[in-house]
Amino acid sequence: MEFMARLDDPIVPADALLSGFRVHLELNNIPKATKTCFRISQMAVVSGQVEIMSPADMFYGFLKDKLPQLPQLFPGIYKSFKILEGNEIRDGSVIWIEYEHGSKMTVTERLEMNESSKSMNFIVIDGDVLKHYSSCKLKIQVNTGNVEVAIEFEKATEDSPDLGSYIDLLSAVLIQLDALILGSA
Repeated sequence: MEFMARLDDPIVPADALLSGFRVHLELNNIPKATKTCFRISQMAVVSGQVEIMSPADMFYGFLKDKLPQLPQLFPGIYKSFKILEGNEIRDGSVIWIEYEHGSKMTVTERLEMNESSKSMNFIVIDGDVLKHYSSCKLKIQVNTGNVEVAIEFEKATEDSPDLGSYIDLLSAVLIQLDALILGSA
């Protein structure tokens, strides 16, 4: 089953997503992102794909270099960012982020980065997210023409909501980052 939605429209609630549902997101009537939700045993995955116009190398470099500046770039979402281990964004760094998504939340994540494949994994090791999920991992893969995002998670209880709304939020951020990159090039 498929749904069409605009990024500025309320879309199907994350808890209503069932296995096999796909949501296409549009911005100004231009298809920009797709979201899918499926469950593997107790683990669940929500994923999306965002079309980008920036070269993949430039997008990945900008994302990596500007990660600490998320609160300045998106003050409505990101409130604070700290590097807890390491002095820069690199493989093995531990970061702490305070953000707004329905309410103020914090998360501490360990980064796994692969420069050659232009991928970043954010493994949640502490924070508000772990009140609802036993484990949570965000994966970002930058490709030519698109960015793939996926969140793998295991619910702590059956009442824990799915994380589909985070894919919507990340898709909107990635679309805006692409616009920033194109505007600065």
